[in-house]
Amino acid sequence: MQIDYPVKGVFIDLDGTLVDSAPDLHDALNQSLMQLNYGPYDIQQTRQWIGNGLDLLLHRALTNRFDGQADETLLNQCRDLFLAQYRQTNGVKSCLYPGVAEALSYFKESGCKVACVTNKNRAFAEPLLDSLGVLASFDLVLGGDDVSSKKPHPEMLHKALN
Repeated sequence: MQIDYPVKGVFIDLDGTLVDSAPDLHDALNQSLMQLNYGPYDIQQTRQWIGNGLDLLLHRALTNRFDGQADETLLNQCRDLFLAQYRQTNGVKSCLYPGVAEALSYFKESGCKVACVTNKNRAFAEPLLDSLGVLASFDLVLGGDDVSSKKPHPEMLHKALN
């Protein structure tokens, strides 16, 4: 396939696209759950639960069901514990997927603008990208806390375009 026009920009998701962050999420999840006398779970179980945002991950882990609904008070406690734990585990075991660093370099060398658009809060996304040595590859990092409606809502993409 040949492209007859120059690509001016690329939007890239973070978790599960650029980075395998499941090990760090798993560690923070288990540490949080154990403080509440739940879990622990193995990494494969955590991998099945991630990908739909923090609250769904916590609902699933607290109920041990993919469609589980945890008590709101318990969910709030677990979220606070998770965020405190994740500040410590973020970037410890995460790794770039093969070819990501080379692709980001290629985009930069081509003059293409590159934005990371992620539902992860920017307070976690930027340190993660920095710990992996690729933060400077991005012209823009937009996190879930930068918009009122997270993906798949188009607000984040509209903001990145602007």
